[in-house]
Amino acid sequence: MKWKIEKDKQNIGEYKTQKATTEFGGRKWTAWFTSEIPLQDGPYKFHGLPGLIVKIEDDGKNYSWTLKGNKKIDNYQEVSYLEKMQNRGGTNAIVEVTKEKFDKTFSDYKKDPFASIKSQMPAAAMSQKMPGSDQSIGELINQQEKNIKNFYIENDNPVELTQ
Repeated sequence: MKWKIEKDKQNIGEYKTQKATTEFGGRKWTAWFTSEIPLQDGPYKFHGLPGLIVKIEDDGKNYSWTLKGNKKIDNYQEVSYLEKMQNRGGTNAIVEVTKEKFDKTFSDYKKDPFASIKSQMPAAAMSQKMPGSDQSIGELINQQEKNIKNFYIENDNPVELTQ
């Protein structure tokens, strides 16, 4: 990322910070970083400033991240809960997929959220009434599918507008 470090300074939480700006993913971003924590890191994909990014937001205020605090964790181990469970003889629940495969699968889901369920339901079952309801199983599935599709239409605001 190409950062422009500004002269503006302010306190955010307990940190003295300095302003920096960049353009990323089709958005303009303003970050506040502190050299008191000499890590060139921050939330999401943001990094590369001479200190930790403690606050960053886009110019439309669609996205905003602020460090709320940090603390030392006693007996810290770089092993996730899932990794601990796998070492106890559990099954390997992690399946690696390419970004392209993930994007296609997610796109297919948004187009037809109940495709896998509908393909397994016999036609006769789809026309049966739900117990205690006037709706059939098929009508209920169609209504839920419409709700999910509307959710994705109304909440389509990715961090990266351009990829």
